[in-house]
Amino acid sequence: MQGERDSPQPEQGGDPVTVDYSEPTAGRLRNHPAPDISTETFPSSRRGAIAIRMTLWLGFGVIFGLAPVIVNSLRSGMSAEGLNLTHVLGNGELFIVGAVIAGSAIGELVAAFVEQDFSSKPTTFKVFAIVAGVGTLLLLLANTAGYMVESDPQTVRDASVGFFITTLFPTGAIIGMVARS
Repeated sequence: MQGERDSPQPEQGGDPVTVDYSEPTAGRLRNHPAPDISTETFPSSRRGAIAIRMTLWLGFGVIFGLAPVIVNSLRSGMSAEGLNLTHVLGNGELFIVGAVIAGSAIGELVAAFVEQDFSSKPTTFKVFAIVAGVGTLLLLLANTAGYMVESDPQTVRDASVGFFITTLFPTGAIIGMVARS
């Protein structure tokens, strides 16, 4: 056939692999179809599901959420005065990031209770989910109020760092709880 070439025999023996070079994506293997990943159960364990969900949350939710603060830190670090965290965090940006992360976790919790059946979960799980949800809601309100309060930049810096770190614990717990295996 036009556009096809047989590759050399595989080292272990077996059939030659036919590659169709006339396709728009040259190099598709005809004798080796792509696996159907839509039917595979991934991850296969609850622990794996939690690990993947937490990694995605930390990478996309927290780190990307901190992108404006990170860029501002780099800009401050390259200035003549050097890195000044009071200048970087003194306007309350961490309050905003903390409120957004908290709001997202509350949304995840509500969605999980709508989509999943938690009737088989132990009572301690349900109580912990409620406590984490209420705590996260309070931290959302506290971060919002912290951003609105006028204070000196050093106080704003210190308070926003404390609120941000505190916000990560219940939101991370919620993300782990709603992970499905």
